[in-house]
Amino acid sequence: MIISANQTVGNFWFRVMPGTACGRNAITTKNLPMGAIVHYDGAPDSNPTSTTSVVMRTTCVDEPTASLVPFVPNEVPQSVVGTAGNININSFADPAQNNLFRWLIDGSTHIVNWNDPTLETILSGSQDFGPNSNVKSMQQKDGWYLWWIQSTSAVRLPHPIHLHGHDFYIVGSGTGTWDGSTTGLTFKNPTRRDTATLPPGGYLLMAFPADNPGMWIMHCHIAWHASQGLSMQFGERYSDLQAGSLISDMTTLKKGCDSWDSYWATGSSPSPDRPYNQTDSGI
Repeated sequence: MIISANQTVGNFWFRVMPGTACGRNAITTKNLPMGAIVHYDGAPDSNPTSTTSVVMRTTCVDEPTASLVPFVPNEVPQSVVGTAGNININSFADPAQNNLFRWLIDGSTHIVNWNDPTLETILSGSQDFGPNSNVKSMQQKDGWYLWWIQSTSAVRLPHPIHLHGHDFYIVGSGTGTWDGSTTGLTFKNPTRRDTATLPPGGYLLMAFPADNPGMWIMHCHIAWHASQGLSMQFGERYSDLQAGSLISDMTTLKKGCDSWDSYWATGSSPSPDRPYNQTDSGI
């Protein structure tokens, strides 16, 4: 979103409205103004004159992709459909732990091992990330990848899917299960985002090239869904990581890891020496 600050000097309401169809909380029922005030230099220190806001959409969907066309054009090769990688999102309530709820990606809830970061693992020459690391591999330099995110959970909720390290192209999305065809998909200059909504019980097709080596996390942007394990990582171009500037400066990189290891080895958790134990997914 771009806001043009080209109005007469004054104070202006900046209103927001949550997508109440996604769920509600107390603030949405209190008739309180939500948002902020845009204050121009030279304007009085007072609230803006009250005006009636426009009717804002509260549905739980993204803006129509047809109206969001990237200014810098690009094209996703249709050939990626034949090599689409599947990411299945499900859920599980553990009866052995008072029905503790977890989100699953390909059957695994994401739990970050703070003692063995995945980037440190790659730089040490290993790909043994351990359980619950949820790593998808992307090793073809600058090659395009299409990721098919499919919700199969009986808990039908939308998820704003957020990717670090990249913008991605929304090739398609919808309710139900993608049939694997190119019908209705957009390859010529599709909408580019870093967050897009996975529809309840539906699918999201996102494409991007492997042009940024790293260990990049993708997660639901609803904080407690991420805490419940709805996240994963893309491991991108390991050989480039191992040959790059990071490997030549491992002393600096490992400084934080070594400090954590020293902290974790002190006392038993929780204790006065180590009061902050990991209580959720750890991201």
